[in-house]
Amino acid sequence: MSRKINPRVYQFVFLFFPLLFLAWSSISQPLSIRYSAVGPSCAGATDGFITVYGSGGLRPYTYSYNGGSYSSNNLFAGLGAISNISVSVRDAAGAIISEPNITLSTPANSLIIRPDSLFCTGSTLPLYASGGGTYSWTSTPNDPSISNPNAQYTTASPTQNTVYTVVSSVPRNRNLIDNGDFEKGDVAFESQYTSYPYPPNPANPSFAQRAYSIVFNGRQFEPQFQPCTDHTSGNGRMMAIDGATAPNVKIWSQKVSVLPNTTYTVQYWLQSIDPNSPAQLELQMNGAPITGNAVTSTSTASATSCLWQQANYSWNSGANTSVEIAIIGRNLSSFGNDFAIDDISMTHPVSCTFSKSTSITVIPGPFVNAGPDKTIISGDEVTLDGSGITDPTLISWSPNTNITGANSYTPRVSPPTTTRYFLSVRGNNNCVSTDNVLVTVLPYCIKVMDAFTPNGDGMNDRWLVVNNGGVCVRQISVGVYNRYGNLVYNNDNYNNDWTGLYRGKPLPDGTYYYVVAYQLLTGSYLKLKGDVTILR
Repeated sequence: MSRKINPRVYQFVFLFFPLLFLAWSSISQPLSIRYSAVGPSCAGATDGFITVYGSGGLRPYTYSYNGGSYSSNNLFAGLGAISNISVSVRDAAGAIISEPNITLSTPANSLIIRPDSLFCTGSTLPLYASGGGTYSWTSTPNDPSISNPNAQYTTASPTQNTVYTVVSSVPRNRNLIDNGDFEKGDVAFESQYTSYPYPPNPANPSFAQRAYSIVFNGRQFEPQFQPCTDHTSGNGRMMAIDGATAPNVKIWSQKVSVLPNTTYTVQYWLQSIDPNSPAQLELQMNGAPITGNAVTSTSTASATSCLWQQANYSWNSGANTSVEIAIIGRNLSSFGNDFAIDDISMTHPVSCTFSKSTSITVIPGPFVNAGPDKTIISGDEVTLDGSGITDPTLISWSPNTNITGANSYTPRVSPPTTTRYFLSVRGNNNCVSTDNVLVTVLPYCIKVMDAFTPNGDGMNDRWLVVNNGGVCVRQISVGVYNRYGNLVYNNDNYNNDWTGLYRGKPLPDGTYYYVVAYQLLTGSYLKLKGDVTILR
């Protein structure tokens, strides 16, 4: 339970003399200045703004932007990216205080693109980007080899030095609240509560009501509170508050510039740092409940200490171009009513266009030629006629199977099936060039039958020599001899058509001897010898 000092005295003063109290507290303090600043939504936009808050001195205040004339308007809107700008507050007594060197920045470019690099011709350049929404690639000079200009990941094959640029439309939620997570400390907002700086620890050792401090946990504010931590990370800052007993006192407020007829999402997080008499907070926009109803605009903290709960509202700006968002305490109890707020935000969706470029320096790859395609018969071997630069740092063929001399330009290969071999050559500039050659493997198509039965029954009547239709030979020449060496059959363009006749008459059954000579499609000449038996 919170310890309170003379709560009835405070209640009397706050209930019946609020204006007197505010006037007294103002003139009793020297003039001071605060400001909140929100940068433009996108590069080139002019919707940034600065709001200036005066306190102390003698009210009313007037405000000046960067040395300009003073007016009662404390919101300076329509700003783009700026730096070294000053704002000033002047009180009714003529005292002036300024805040120099204010900067408004555009959102950081979230795009990540491949870095500037060297590229060897003869290979494929990956182009990639991340951190955006949609993507569009262009190049200078124009490179028509970009495979898909509207893809996040694409490729190109530049032949000259080229700058590639990606443009992306990046959606995000723009937050109009400055320091809503309090990580900057006790700045960027107004409060009609008394600020107690931290350190020292505790910041409010006398348990004063209507007080706040920006701390890392509740016990750093008042020693009897629970050591509840912030909502953002558990290790950051939050606004710890000892509630007021007077009505309509602003705990926290900030004035922002808004777009007319735009719907905003307004949120904050609330927790009890003392479980007794949980706080009740009303969210107001320009002095009115955000929902139009005080009940539905009010959130109650949990009766469990250190339990963060979110207050979430939707608000349409209507004709407004600015709004003061304020949090008001509706529980006026002097017992308990101790809480913390964090992560205040007012957001709406925007989409920004970002671009980023990468410079590619093209290095010529080494000359390489894998040579002409080859055709072999299954089981044969062939020499590949590769060529390339002299004195390369590396020569390699792949696949590295059924190959002899894979680190030379002219290896011997004997693939069992049709295979494409790739020749890679690395030059002294570390660039690699690649070429390929196709080795077509034909089936072995000469298979001489060692017997046949030319008896006219339609089965095995012809002497078969050619297999697979002769697809791997250009010409077949056959000669058949009897046991005395006499030629009984010959044909210089044989096509499986001999039926065992000699001069139109059947040869006697028996064993005969043949010589088969043929030329492969590869150009090689081969000769087979053997015997064949005639059976009827």
